[in-house]
This record gives sequence, structure tokens and C-alpha cells, in this order.
Amino acid sequence: NINLNGFSARTDIYLDGFRDRGQYYRDTFALDQVEVLMGPSSMLFGRGSTGGVINQVTKKANLKQSQEVSASVTTNGLVRTTADYNQPLNDTSAFRISAMAQHGAASTRDNTDLEDYGLNTTFATGIGTPTEISLTALIQHNHDQPDYGVPNYNGHPVDSGRNTSYNLSNDRTNSDVIALNSTIKHKFSEDVVF
Repeated sequence: NINLNGFSARTDIYLDGFRDRGQYYRDTFALDQVEVLMGPSSMLFGRGSTGGVINQVTKKANLKQSQEVSASVTTNGLVRTTADYNQPLNDTSAFRISAMAQHGAASTRDNTDLEDYGLNTTFATGIGTPTEISLTALIQHNHDQPDYGVPNYNGHPVDSGRNTSYNLSNDRTNSDVIALNSTIKHKFSEDVVF
């Protein structure tokens, strides 16, 4: 439910420059950056809405060895762990893997919890040469019990306890995502890339 300039951007979400139309929860564990282009999306991305586009740029394999592990815990019981590992294989190839797992309460209200995990792998060859080839696979699983908030009554939020939940105890948002991407980039000159 993202709006840009007052217009829905639900179908203007991209993954590495390609339209990502799937209706799923996008986790940021495998993203290097998020680009937001305001204004008519036809400016760079073809047909789309008037508000703009959101391009998610995934973490790519590169020639610098790195590793990172993080963990966080919230006061309401959500535990989240992420890991990112990049390994050069030779002078022009590398492999990168990013992972995420989280479990626990989604909010302070009762009957809301998350059970998510994800894995993103990237192999790149030809790094630093005129022709670069990359292969990417994203696997993500969500088994969440959403928090729908507080209903209104006579134009005002219902006066209830802070932990009161208004969703069903067996209500779940489930999604399994498998996204495969292959990119071949050839540099003819400094100004021409295909």
C-alpha cells in the first residue's frame, strides 16, 4: 500500500530494474539500496502510474571479501537474525549469500506473530571485464499473523486495552517466493552498455 505523490505505487515496484509485480511482503535483508523516482514512471521505466517508481537494488557479488552477522531482539519478543557473506572466487568471479530469519511478536497486541525466513544467493563472473554475467536466486517464506489495528466506532478508535487484538487467532498471511534473475551486461564503451 505504498503511495507516491498521492498515487498508488503497488504495481510500480521494481527489483534490479525489472518490474516486481508479485503481491508479497518484501524484506530488506537482501537489498543494497532502495531507489525512489518521483514523477511519471514513463520517464525511465515505461508505462506506469503518475506517482513514480520504487526500484529495489539487491546485494551483488563483488571482488571484496566481506561477512556480516546481526541479531536483534525487541521488548515484545521479536527475534531477528541476518547474515551476509561475500567471497571472491578468482580475479573476475565472486559468490554472495544473504540470509534472514525472524520469529516472535509482530506488535504489542496479542495474537500477532511472525515466522519468516529468506535466502538470497548471487554468482557473478566477468567482474571488471567488458562482459559481466550474474545469476541471482531469492527464496523467501512468510507465515505471519498480521495486526489489523484498532477499529473505529462513531468516527473514533474503539476505547479498548492496549493489547486487545481484533483479528482471528487462525488468521495468517502466507507467502512463498522464488525469484530467479540472470543478467548479462556488455560494455562497448564508456557511454554504451547493453
